[in-house]
Amino acid sequence: MTLLRNKIRSINKASAKLMATGLAAALLMACASSAGPLVSSSEPHGIVDLDIPRQAANQYEAFFQQVDGQNLVPDRKQLLLKPGKHEIKLGAKLDNLYGAGAMSVPGGRNSERSVVTIEVKEGMRYSVAAKLDGNRTDQWVAIVSREAPMAGYASR
Repeated sequence: MTLLRNKIRSINKASAKLMATGLAAALLMACASSAGPLVSSSEPHGIVDLDIPRQAANQYEAFFQQVDGQNLVPDRKQLLLKPGKHEIKLGAKLDNLYGAGAMSVPGGRNSERSVVTIEVKEGMRYSVAAKLDGNRTDQWVAIVSREAPMAGYASR
């Protein structure tokens, strides 16, 4: 009986250590995620959104892939970013040019063309797009197509 009690105590101690380790890991992850580039609307921020395609200017719809190396959900339409320098990686939706569902994500030597660097300022809105600069789906570059103050924004 004593052997069984000792075994139960050692299992309980091991469970407590495992729970404490899990809690510490969760806290570390929460701290790490709060240090990322995305913020809530109650914090100082600027907005980066996707511009409306303007074929006359050879601009097509883009989609977000990464911000500062962090992967994003591709259907996201805007980013609230803390002020500072940010690298945003885009993909291009070239449906109107190459048919429904045509997308391009440059790789290899062209991958730097899909990244736009923005010095985000508090209270500013930046729109990004894919600008075609050739006739192939991989011949486009990520651009900041518009920059304007955010309407009704009050400094945080």
